[in-house]
Amino acid sequence: MEPHSERKSIDSFLRPIARKLHRHTANLERMNAQLDRGVAERDAQLEVVRAALNQEIKKRLWAEQELTQANLRLQDQALHDGLPACITAAMSKSRSSGKRAAPGAAVSPSV
Repeated sequence: MEPHSERKSIDSFLRPIARKLHRHTANLERMNAQLDRGVAERDAQLEVVRAALNQEIKKRLWAEQELTQANLRLQDQALHDGLPACITAAMSKSRSSGKRAAPGAAVSPSV
């Protein structure tokens, strides 16, 4: 076989492979760009959800603080209104332990 015809034969063999490789490369680049857009969209959505969750946490912490303050005010009011010593002692005890006395539960005065 003559060198020139051998080169033509190799070119005719490699050319379709090169075109196919080029098409596959372009397809991969297109899919990669789509994936990058999808990731960016998901990241933006996650950021919105994260901000909403942070706002909800702040609201709940504020509500918890307000509830705690309201309970303390009610307990102080009960102390100032002259409730019997056994009830106020139970309230003070529950305040220090973080537990609440059950409604209607008998409270024994501290000795």
